[in-house]
Amino acid sequence: MQLGVRTFEERDQRTFAVLSGDSNPMHMDHVAARRTQMGAPVVHGMHAVLWALELACQQVSEAFSGLRVNFAGPIYVGDPVEAALISHAATQAKIHLRVGNALATSITLELGPMICETPAMRTGPPRPATWPPNPLPLAFGEMAGQADAFHFARGPQDATAGYPALADRITPNRVGALVALSRLVGMICPGLHSIFSGVTLDFAPEDRPALQYECVEADPRFRRIRIAVAGGGIAGELTAFARLPPTEQPSFADIAAVTAAGAYQGATVLVVGGSRGLGEVTAKACAAGGAEVVITYAKGASEAEHVAEQIRAGGGRCRVVQFDAREAVAAQLAAVTEPITHLYYYATGPIAVRRTKFLSADVLADFMRFYTTAFVDTCEALVAHGDGARLRAFYPSSTAIYERPKGWAEYAMAKAAGEVLCREINMQRRDIEVIVERLPRLLTDQTAAVRPAGEEPALAVILPIVVRMQAP
Repeated sequence: MQLGVRTFEERDQRTFAVLSGDSNPMHMDHVAARRTQMGAPVVHGMHAVLWALELACQQVSEAFSGLRVNFAGPIYVGDPVEAALISHAATQAKIHLRVGNALATSITLELGPMICETPAMRTGPPRPATWPPNPLPLAFGEMAGQADAFHFARGPQDATAGYPALADRITPNRVGALVALSRLVGMICPGLHSIFSGVTLDFAPEDRPALQYECVEADPRFRRIRIAVAGGGIAGELTAFARLPPTEQPSFADIAAVTAAGAYQGATVLVVGGSRGLGEVTAKACAAGGAEVVITYAKGASEAEHVAEQIRAGGGRCRVVQFDAREAVAAQLAAVTEPITHLYYYATGPIAVRRTKFLSADVLADFMRFYTTAFVDTCEALVAHGDGARLRAFYPSSTAIYERPKGWAEYAMAKAAGEVLCREINMQRRDIEVIVERLPRLLTDQTAAVRPAGEEPALAVILPIVVRMQAP
């Protein structure tokens, strides 16, 4: 039975951030979120759960005695989400949240009388409702044994206003405790670099509007933590993962130390997607060799300027231009007035996006735009604005074509199509030469997983490519 459909927008994110005290940038900041494995802002998990529970109150009349939640996949801001009552028995009801055909969240409601007691925990007086003002950047080794308590960010009346039926069913204090779980994970432990995995709770006798917590396990193999929680009328345990922080690429000075000075003098290089990752490394390497460099960004203006400032501070030449491969290419590249001799093309969207079907046509179309049509449009625009010199372009393909991670089919298909396109360009265009290289998984923001999977440092792979590209 369908309970409802909703699309969470940015204003909903802001409202829940105020209610919960969870302002983790993976929910609130497009630039910061793209430097996570998610690649874009995601809805607070407990926000979606509370919305579904509010709807469930209309169909499930029994008392709620407990709750189990499994966050199976992200819900992106702007996604239409369907809540459905999957089953309803005397002692249990199950709810699924789906985006398309993809399961995002599984909720099991335990029904019947409350039988849980509030456990004692070794915490002191609760911290204030405003703590912490920013997500804590805890190192993984700091998480084990963490124990503390904090007051809810907002009062019971706010929980009643946001979820009136649920507050009437389980009391406003318990709603506030459920809301506070988001703050615990996103702001405190694991904090800044967190992924909420799931929670198992019983409803317990009510006490003050504060949540106690204790990290009872921190498993470094999977960067998984278990946290016991109690307070406000709930008691149980949640699980979360500590993500690896955004990947920091080598400094300009480090790259200059392994680059021959003046080796690329006379070259004018455009690095599409030069604000981070492979593009950042490439831009620094080219500039260290004496090339004049232009880097582009789609959203991360401050990150692009930071890369350019590093290059200029080290004696290199670099400027910044905004460029979005999803938009008309030629008009954007009119800002690149220099005749470009070399193009490095790293434009990409989120790679590990959630699929709504076995093969998602919308995901495939987005990848095809990035890796085929926008690439050829970029090459042709640069040649049209050039001074007649031949353009040499680097197209980064991927070993994922033949050894892809699960769920990367559309990405691999688009990269394979890009290789075909590059061969066609080399056959038909005398004014464009494309060099294609299948890159292994490199250590960048989008590939840095919860548990490292043998990704190679970007510089070790990119530097030989730059040498090859800049050879006469």
